Amino acid sequence: MIIMKSFLKFAFAIIAVALLFSSCGKSSKEGVMIPSNAMFVSHIDMKSMGQKVSWDDIKQTSWYKNAYSDSSTPDWRKKILDNPGSSGIDFDKGLIFFAQKGTGNDFHLVVEGSLKSEKDFEQFNKNFDPAQAVRKEGSVNLLTLKDKNVVGWDGNHFVYTMNSSTTSSELYKWNENKDAQSNVAPADNSAELSAYCVKLFSLKSD
Repeated sequence: MIIMKSFLKFAFAIIAVALLFSSCGKSSKEGVMIPSNAMFVSHIDMKSMGQKVSWDDIKQTSWYKNAYSDSSTPDWRKKILDNPGSSGIDFDKGLIFFAQKGTGNDFHLVVEGSLKSEKDFEQFNKNFDPAQAVRKEGSVNLLTLKDKNVVGWDGNHFVYTMNSSTTSSELYKWNENKDAQSNVAPADNSAELSAYCVKLFSLKSD
C-alpha cells in the first residue's frame, strides 16, 4: 500500500506541475474519450514538458534520489524511475486529465493517454497488486487497483478512473496527524468505476 501511496503522490505532483504548463480544453485529438459534461479538462503535453525539464534533470533531485535509494523500493519501480516509458505509456502523445460529476457529492477523476506497449502497461499495473486478475468487457481490459480504483485499456489507449471519496480517504490517511485512520479501508467503488471506464471507451472515435 505504501508503494501505491507513493506512486499516487508522484502522479498528483506531476499533474499539478503539468497543469501550470498546459491549457484547458478539448481541442487535442487525444481527448476523444472526454464526456461533454466534464467539469474541467486539461491536456498535458508531456513532450513539451520534457523539453523544458528533462528526466535526467529530475534524476538529480533529492526526492528522486531518496525514492531510488529507498531499500523498500522494488526493482520494478526502479525500472520505472530509470525510464518512465517502460510502463508502456506513450508519454510523447500527452495525457488528458479531467473530472466529471458522479453521484451525490462524489465526482470521478480520470487520467487518459496512449499506449506504447500494451504488454508492458499490463505488467506495470499488475505490479501494484499481483493478486488481482485482468478481466475483459468487450474490447476493454479492466484491472482493479489495490486502492479500489480501476484502470482500463485496449490496444491503443488507457484510462485510470478514481472516485473522489476514495481519493479523499487516501489523502486523509497521508496526514501524519491522522494515524488513527490509517487502517480504514477505502470504499469499494470498483464496480461503478469499471462500468464508468467501459462507458468512456465507448466515446472513443478511433
